[in-house]
Amino acid sequence: MAYPYPPAPKKSNKTLLIVLAAVLGVCLVCGGIAAGTGLLAWLSGSPQSTTTGPVSVVKPTKPPVKKTLKPTPTEEAAVPTATDEVAIQTEPPTQEPASATPAPQTSGTFTDDFSSDQSNWPVETTQYHQIGYSQLQNYFISLLQPNRLAYVIPPHHLQPPFANAIISANVKPGAKDGGYGFLCGFQDVKNFYAVKVSGSKFSVYKTVQGQVTVLTDPQWIPADGIENNDQYGQTNLLVNCMGSSIGVEINGIGQKMVVDDANSFTGGDVAIFASSGATVNTVNFDDFSLQVNP
Repeated sequence: MAYPYPPAPKKSNKTLLIVLAAVLGVCLVCGGIAAGTGLLAWLSGSPQSTTTGPVSVVKPTKPPVKKTLKPTPTEEAAVPTATDEVAIQTEPPTQEPASATPAPQTSGTFTDDFSSDQSNWPVETTQYHQIGYSQLQNYFISLLQPNRLAYVIPPHHLQPPFANAIISANVKPGAKDGGYGFLCGFQDVKNFYAVKVSGSKFSVYKTVQGQVTVLTDPQWIPADGIENNDQYGQTNLLVNCMGSSIGVEINGIGQKMVVDDANSFTGGDVAIFASSGATVNTVNFDDFSLQVNP
């Protein structure tokens, strides 16, 4: 059979091999570039590297901010004046009575020779005073600064106000310019009668709403018998408060009776006190006695 056109020439196998070799070469070149890029990424530790398993992410924490705490403002303690510096016995705890509560004692006697330091007198130290029991078996009041006063109400358990009270103690004075004595008709730290001994003289005065009025005339009266102290240098002071009339005995010798015409206090509690002058002062009290009459 005859063809109108000559037949197409057949492709040679050699040409096919060349084409396949070219394609393979291109693949190898691309693979090498990719491999090189992966190796470089691994060596440089870039984020392109992959890991297996979960990854814990630690977020950097900011250092804690230190807050500066402002000090809490505290009320500045007021410096008490000489007549305001007071040490008052707090009521000691009492046991619940087995029977009915007895009526308050409006009269009776309270004594203490300070042979025991468990008799409930206050013991404390401040920047102004120190009070407590001494090793000599007495009770002391020390003024740690000049021009100070400190009072102590005895733990007598009697029921004030006392209209008639007799107070007595053996007192060993301290500094010559200091003082000691008793209060009676005591209402509070600004209202009371006071008998004060200083050196060889004594004075009686009252404080009403913080205002001092001297009741002795002259203010300081020579104390008869003040030189008759006992072998321990103690002065026995006795004060009889009968309402607004105040009697004083020193070493058993009666002094001038003092009367408050204004009758400011008809009764009240009692206290012991010591004071300092230009120097510090320590006063010792012993054989304290309080007799309250109806």
